[in-house]
Amino acid sequence: MNKIKADLQFHPYRNKNYCLFDVLQKMEERNINCLAFLYYSWEKDVSISLINQIERRIRENYKICLLEKNCFQFTNKESNQMLFIVLGQETEAENQKWHILSIGAKDIKSNSIEGIIEEILRKGGLPIIDHPFTDPQRRFKDISEKKEKELIDLCLRYRKEIALEWNGYSLPQIRKLLPGCSDTNKKTEKLAEEMGIPLVPTTDLHAKNRSLLKEIGTCFIEIPIEDDFFGSLKKNILSSNFKVHKEYVSKKHFIHAYMSEILRKNLK
Repeated sequence: MNKIKADLQFHPYRNKNYCLFDVLQKMEERNINCLAFLYYSWEKDVSISLINQIERRIRENYKICLLEKNCFQFTNKESNQMLFIVLGQETEAENQKWHILSIGAKDIKSNSIEGIIEEILRKGGLPIIDHPFTDPQRRFKDISEKKEKELIDLCLRYRKEIALEWNGYSLPQIRKLLPGCSDTNKKTEKLAEEMGIPLVPTTDLHAKNRSLLKEIGTCFIEIPIEDDFFGSLKKNILSSNFKVHKEYVSKKHFIHAYMSEILRKNLK
């Protein structure tokens, strides 16, 4: 049994100044073995198109293996370092009422949060509630008391089948400057502990240009895997058999990647 470091939320962007080879190289540099490439429903070809960039440089430097439907292994021919890319989706339940990460399952068609979770489970994926205490319908301000009750009910119903996400972009020093925002990761930590639900930190990296790849693996889990790669990844997450590394991206990275959009939405 080997242990790997996995960052389970990476958002590739189309037509930027980097390619899959650059991502693999940065993973090696950062000592991150596994990335989950997640697309949004309106751009579902992004992750697939990036995988389709398996071109000459990659074939010259890596042995490539499709482990299972949504999981690729790249082994560096010189160092034998193994890298894994897991495909998935970030879903937007009920007109963005909730964001649910679908790790290892794609083409999720359901709209209700229960329907999305059930569809991910049917397809063999792992559902993770993304930034649970920030509300996409309220420009990522804190969720309301009513919505918090819905979250608790959801956790009670699916507590043995889901995980909660600790978000590397939810910088407390940024959120405290915005109206209606607090340290939502602390709330997520408390809920995960009270409910006995796994807490999975992810960087949530929005790779809008090559320079932002430098913070791949800012957040990660260190987790044992077996020959059944994704099956063991999922099993060990749900049994909380992993170590967490929680850290925030730099302010410079956040501002570069996301701040202009956040300010525009919150200061309207």
